[in-house]
Amino acid sequence: MTKKRSLLMLFIILGFSIVFLSQCTKSVGENKIDATNKVAEGDNKNKGTNPQGDNQILKVSVSMKAEEFALLQKQSTQYTEAHPKMVVELTNLPAKDAFAVLKKQNQLGDAPDLMLMDNNWVKEFAALGFLHPMDEYFTGEQKSDGIAALMNQVKWNGYLWALPKDVDPYILVWNTKTASENKWDHPPTNSEEWLAWNKVMMHPEEGKYGVYMDPTDPYAFLSFFSSLDDNGSLSKLNDPALIKRFESFYAPQEAAWNTKNLQKNYPGPSQTWDPWALLSKGKMAAMVTTVSEFKLHSNDAITLAALSYKKISTTTEAVNVGLLKGRSYCISSRSKNSTMAVNWMKEMTSIGTDLVVWNETKLLPSLPTAYFETPILNDTNYKSFVWLIDNGKVLPVGSETNQKVSSFQNELQKLWIGEQTMKQFLENSSKLWLPEKSGP
Repeated sequence: MTKKRSLLMLFIILGFSIVFLSQCTKSVGENKIDATNKVAEGDNKNKGTNPQGDNQILKVSVSMKAEEFALLQKQSTQYTEAHPKMVVELTNLPAKDAFAVLKKQNQLGDAPDLMLMDNNWVKEFAALGFLHPMDEYFTGEQKSDGIAALMNQVKWNGYLWALPKDVDPYILVWNTKTASENKWDHPPTNSEEWLAWNKVMMHPEEGKYGVYMDPTDPYAFLSFFSSLDDNGSLSKLNDPALIKRFESFYAPQEAAWNTKNLQKNYPGPSQTWDPWALLSKGKMAAMVTTVSEFKLHSNDAITLAALSYKKISTTTEAVNVGLLKGRSYCISSRSKNSTMAVNWMKEMTSIGTDLVVWNETKLLPSLPTAYFETPILNDTNYKSFVWLIDNGKVLPVGSETNQKVSSFQNELQKLWIGEQTMKQFLENSSKLWLPEKSGP
């Protein structure tokens, strides 16, 4: 009996041992799996890899219209199909938020690898240490033979900080039939002619408008302002004679300034008020806009012209004052995927890609050699495009340029809603464009 009990106890002890060892082995196995997953996640964050494989992730932020962004997605997908180890995460930021979002991300050290930004932002981002210089990645045309005005916008302190993607010149478009009916055989080129066009055509109560510009587009107003000023200087907008000229142009119906007329004469575009439809029908004389918008809305009734001025007292050639609006790709100084970013960026700004973008969005490329290719070379406005770019101007390059544009837009909004007079608006605006102080 004692012998049987001893054997029973032995089997019981053996059973407990097996169960105990089994649980220990399972516990060790589970802990090993958890640790492996955590290491993989950490490696992915540090190396930019995909948890589901070894694919490298390139994060790109842009700010585009829906149609243009869809095209970029398509072009990027075509590129990654040829580079199966690469994943591109594209983010499309709202235009009104893009600057603030990108600046905040850079301040927090959480910026995307690649950013498409307005050329006027580049110097500020570079001065703050947010960008990686690009000189080592580019030689030849893209570095030295690009459009000079655009290249100068993205250079600072002796380095190239961005790669220009496109350019969109501001222009004047006009209805030739309406002009002919008023005995005008050319678009306005001096302050006297600008005032005459608005005086004759600006009758919103009859559904007729003169020279229109979108009240929410600061670049349209900044481009046009030099047209009324024979000196072409934005820092002299507070000149009393010039103030009177602006009042007469924007509200020609009355001798004294009346803000209510400004809102009637320059309503914002909406579903019920389409300036392009009015221009096409001859109900609007002309409009300050961009080449891309003109090409997207062009028809036989509308003609392109330079936004220019010509001193009344001289017979010299008219001077183009239309601004060149451009965007460029920049690499974050914190990116660990700079080589991958450069390769993707080169493809997205290649001549072949640029020509597809031109065909679908009408944004002109930043590479001069692209203008010798058939899609642009055969355009009826080809010579005008070349002249506009060669003779276009940009805002003074500085680390505060974007802040000045934003402040100008705020002043413009206050003028439009009646919070300040034209005199106050021009006096405040002129202070924004004084030369930046150098040194401490």
